[in-house]
Amino acid sequence: MPRATPLVVVASVVLGVAVLAVLVGCTPSRGARIADEPAPPALPPRKDAPFRMDPDEVRARIATSFPAEVPVVSGDVVQGRAQGTAAWDYELTVGAPAPTVAEWYFEEYLRRSWKMDEQPAPAPTDGTFQLTMRKGLAESQITVTHISQNESRVNVILGVGTPVLETQ
Repeated sequence: MPRATPLVVVASVVLGVAVLAVLVGCTPSRGARIADEPAPPALPPRKDAPFRMDPDEVRARIATSFPAEVPVVSGDVVQGRAQGTAAWDYELTVGAPAPTVAEWYFEEYLRRSWKMDEQPAPAPTDGTFQLTMRKGLAESQITVTHISQNESRVNVILGVGTPVLETQ
């Protein structure tokens, strides 16, 4: 009886795994989509930092279709809306200084493998911080504005598969 070559053995194993995956309901990847990625494990918040709004609360207060893995700082929702299932925007008032909130967004997005679109500008003199973050087909524009010593306004536009400027 002839012996199987290592290449045949590897091909057989790969084929077997693929068949098993289909039988248990797995589907092949269709490209980068943030909705297919699991949320990262919860990290303990810094004592001086705002905390993340629970994804269920985000869906109740901003939009039911909002992607659960996209971080939203906890705050009072001024407005939130969805444009179908590919674009969202929201505005919050947060009980923390603008630099702290901007840093929170930057760190939370980086933890979830988002990349900054360009180098951050030097610290603003008017108290407005702007970030543009990208991940796969998703883009998020975040603006954090100083209101008072312990209050900020957050405006976020999030688009998946469409540049955010085309969602407005």
